[in-house]
Amino acid sequence: MLIRLLIILSLVCTLASLAVSEAKERTGPAGSGRSIDGDTLIVGGRRVDLFAITAPALGQICRESTSFGLRDYACGRHARTFLTSLLAGRQTDCVLEKPVGKDLRATLIATCYSAGQDLALAMVRAGWALAARQQSLRYEIAEDAARRAKAGLWSGLFAPPGTAFVTGPETNTGTPAAGAAGARPKP
Repeated sequence: MLIRLLIILSLVCTLASLAVSEAKERTGPAGSGRSIDGDTLIVGGRRVDLFAITAPALGQICRESTSFGLRDYACGRHARTFLTSLLAGRQTDCVLEKPVGKDLRATLIATCYSAGQDLALAMVRAGWALAARQQSLRYEIAEDAARRAKAGLWSGLFAPPGTAFVTGPETNTGTPAAGAAGARPKP
């Protein structure tokens, strides 16, 4: 009986040690955060891509509906501004989603929190980022809700991040560039 108890105690200690070791490996940078664009930030001097989301590039132009029709706006800048407002000088803590090698210049991929809030989830809920479903399905429900609410990007027309609209006098319809995945019109 005593031997069984010692074996069980030994296993529990070993498992606890492994859990602590794994947690240390996944601990990412912490400190004040600064946004670079809608899905990338600097935390503790390290560049971090928010896990499982994609936001418009900083210079991306989208179209929003107004009472006068569609108008162009800098949706990439709007996304960055929203992420900046989430950071607002607060402590930011990141949890790595992928192991980090020895290259200290590499961009980290992490889930980051500010004031206890998952930054990627907040970006998707507000409609300023899309769920990167090829990485994870973690944020797909939030994206669907943002689409139904016509929040952020969903209030008008946009090309999915990584593609671009073709605009000009003869093609001023907000059609995606040749080979693009397609615009996501407001439903």
